Amino acid sequence: MEVAPLSHIKQELKHQSPARLIELCLHMAKFSKDNKEMLNYLLFETGNEEQYRQDIKQEITEMFEYVDHYSVYFAKKTLRKILRFLKKHMAYTISKRTEVELQIHFCLEMRELPDQLLSHPVVFNIVKIQSRKASNMVAKMDEDIQFDYKADMEKIEIAD
Repeated sequence: MEVAPLSHIKQELKHQSPARLIELCLHMAKFSKDNKEMLNYLLFETGNEEQYRQDIKQEITEMFEYVDHYSVYFAKKTLRKILRFLKKHMAYTISKRTEVELQIHFCLEMRELPDQLLSHPVVFNIVKIQSRKASNMVAKMDEDIQFDYKADMEKIEIAD
């Protein structure tokens, strides 16, 4: 089965009644947890993007408290879990500023890990890749916004 392009789906949605659109949205929300979370974001969180940012940052900070500082294996698993959480919530947001702030927050939290973890090659590569992504995201923004993030970017820079 071939999926119709977004333009065709958009045209078809224009011809649906409001009741039918509600029914379709609810059916999508039941189908997948990600769809439900996305719908929740679009309905309730887009009006207050700053609060959404703070909530996600708080959750990331709490998740970092569970990183095992003694076992690199479990630390890597936890870091990858946090990274999946981060990427999912960055994909939900409409605001590029939110994406950048979440990415920078993740990198700052990574830099707070003990040196014995950061010196491990896999963890070091996670830090390096994510800080590079943050740098690229900031570089694509306006110069005024880049200036706002300059101090944070200096904190997360990593030497190769």
